[in-house]
Amino acid sequence: MILLLNHPEVAGRSCDDCKRYVYDAETGKQATKRRADEYGEVRLLPSLRPPGGKTPCAACPKCQWSDAKTPEAGQRTELTARNQRALEMYYQRRAGGGGVAPSLRRKFGIIEEIFEDERRRTGRMMELMLRYRR
Repeated sequence: MILLLNHPEVAGRSCDDCKRYVYDAETGKQATKRRADEYGEVRLLPSLRPPGGKTPCAACPKCQWSDAKTPEAGQRTELTARNQRALEMYYQRRAGGGGVAPSLRRKFGIIEEIFEDERRRTGRMMELMLRYRR
């Protein structure tokens, strides 16, 4: 979840996508090339990573906690489908207000704790930056 907060451009794509397609390091968006499709129309199509092409795992935030800078290491940081659904329900509850089902309270509490820890950490970093700016 910290990746979602700090690196949404990377957290939103899977390591399998990164192995298959080329992404722009500056924007985090999928790189494209002008190519003719099967009907001969020229379109912007995703740039495929060449077979055996090196993935950018060494610079990827998903691999920052691992010694192995590989797609497999990055995949361990991806949210499972179940956790992704819990996060979506958390956002829906926050947007709409209202109560929380007892079965979801623990999950939402964990999510809120992660967000709060990240807010505190970011606040401390901002304080330090302002202090040393003078």
